[in-house]
Amino acid sequence: SNTAFSYINIIVANFCVGGWSTTVIDNNFHNERGSILMKYFGKQIFSKPFMYSRLYLQKAALSKKSQLGLKSRLYCLAAYLKLKLQSLM
Repeated sequence: SNTAFSYINIIVANFCVGGWSTTVIDNNFHNERGSILMKYFGKQIFSKPFMYSRLYLQKAALSKKSQLGLKSRLYCLAAYLKLKLQSLM
């Protein structure tokens, strides 16, 4: 890096519970969550940390509302199946 970094002990933001994101469900986000995971994490979605996100991947693969193409749907389905098998072991 060409930049020197230094730690400054200040609070930039302090959030309380009960805000908009706590009280309102973002249905669009939840509907697209599997495809978002695939887009941003790629091959990593096959790994153990994504085990509890497998149903979102299944939904991305099988939902009629999914905007993914066939190849991406198959990718999500493969990740879902691998993670499902891992969860049973």
